[in-house]
Amino acid sequence: MADAGDTGAVASAMSALLRDDTARETQDLHRCGHATVPLLLVALGELSTLPATSPPRRIVSTLFSLAEEHISSTPFASVARCWLQLYTDASIVGAILDLMTAQRPDVTIRRLDMAQIVAGAIGEQRREWIQRLIRVAQRLSPPRSSRCTAKRRRLSPPDPALLFAPTPIPTLPSAPSLSSYIKLHKDRPFILREYATSGLSSPSWPAIHRWRSPDYLLDTVGEGRVVPVEIGAAYDQEGWGQRIVPLRDMMARAGYDVAPETPGADSGAPLYLAQHSLLEQFPELGGDICMPDYVWSNPAPDRAPATDDGIIINVWLGSASSEVISPAHTDPYYNCYVQVLGSKRVWLAPPEVGKYMLPHGSNADSLASYMTNTSQVPILRPINDFQQLRPAYPDFFEHVWPVCLEAVLEPGDLLIMPPGWWHAMRAEGGGVSWSVSIWY
Repeated sequence: MADAGDTGAVASAMSALLRDDTARETQDLHRCGHATVPLLLVALGELSTLPATSPPRRIVSTLFSLAEEHISSTPFASVARCWLQLYTDASIVGAILDLMTAQRPDVTIRRLDMAQIVAGAIGEQRREWIQRLIRVAQRLSPPRSSRCTAKRRRLSPPDPALLFAPTPIPTLPSAPSLSSYIKLHKDRPFILREYATSGLSSPSWPAIHRWRSPDYLLDTVGEGRVVPVEIGAAYDQEGWGQRIVPLRDMMARAGYDVAPETPGADSGAPLYLAQHSLLEQFPELGGDICMPDYVWSNPAPDRAPATDDGIIINVWLGSASSEVISPAHTDPYYNCYVQVLGSKRVWLAPPEVGKYMLPHGSNADSLASYMTNTSQVPILRPINDFQQLRPAYPDFFEHVWPVCLEAVLEPGDLLIMPPGWWHAMRAEGGGVSWSVSIWY
C-alpha cells in the first residue's frame, strides 16, 4: 500500500516508546489498567492481521471507548491525564490500523483531529505522529472537483462610533519599547493600530493576506479536517452547544466562497470557532503569525500560563454576521489580541468594578457555577438602545458605565489587555473575521 513506509515507521516508533517503562506516557497508561500498554503493543504488533474485524481493531475500539467514557463523564478540568493519554494513543493506533486496512481516509483524518481537539495529543512525539499520519491519509484522499460557490453578498462596513461605552480604548501613536511597556503601560489596555501590517510587527503577519484565500487554507492544512465550534450566539444563552464540524462547513459559514462538506451546512444557527488552539492542530499555519515582543516581557511571572514557553495561542473565527458575541468576561492572563481579518467591536471595563458586573452565581449544582467569570449584563447584544437596560442594572450604570471603554479593531490592529479586565467582543460588518489571542 502507498505510504505504508511512513505508517510503519510511526508504528515502530510508538512501539519503542510504549516499551519504555520510565516514560511518563507509559506510566500514565498503566494507571488506566495494567493491561493497557500490553494491549496497545499487541495491536501494533499484529498489523499483518488486516480484516476490519481483526483482534487489533477490537482491542483499539475497546480501549478508545474506555477513555472516551471517562472523559465524557467527568468535568474536563478534572479528567485524569491518563485517560487523555489513552484517548490519544488509541486514536493513533486506530489510525495506523485504518491506513493499513485501506479504510476511508476522511474517517482516519477525523479520528486524528479528534485526538488533538479532545485530548490535546499529549505525550512525547504524539503530535508529530498525528501530523505525519494525517498527511498520509490526505495523500490517499480523492481530489475535490470544485471548491468555490457563488460570490456572497458583501455586507456594510462597521460603524466605528461608540455604541456601548462613553470612552474609546486608548490608542498609542507608536509601539512602546519593552521597558516602557513594563514601566508605563502594562496595567492598562491600549491599541496599536495596523501593528501587524505597518511594520510595527517585524515582519508583518503573512496571515493578514494569506488567510483571505480559502484555497490557501485548504491547500495548506489539507482536506477532510474537522474543528470544534460553538453553536449559538453566545455561550451564556439557552440552546448553546458544541459540535465537531468539517473545516469546510465552518469556512462556508464564516463567509468564504467555498463549498461546504455537509449539504445545507452554510445556513442555520450561528457557529463560532472560539478559543481554539488551531495553530497546534494545524501547525502549517503557525508561520503565518509573528509573536509580538510583549508576550516575552513576563509582566506577571506568577500569573503566566503553565506551558513550556509561558504562552497560549488561541484562534477565533465566527459566522459571517454580527450574531456571534463573546459575553463580558474576564481572563487570568495578559493578552495580545490581533485582529487578522474583518472588524471586531471590543468593550472593556476594569477589574475593580467586578461586583457590579453581576457575574453568574456560584451554586455548585448549577451550570452558572462554570461561569463565575462571566457577566449577566447583556453587553453587545442586538439591542436598539443600550440605555434601555438602565432600570434593570442600576449598579452597572452607576459604577461601570462611567469607566468602561470601547473600540472597533480593524485588520492588523493589536489590543493589549491586562488580566482581570472585563471584555466583550462582537464581529462587525459581516464577512470573514479571524482573530488571534496570545495569553502570556
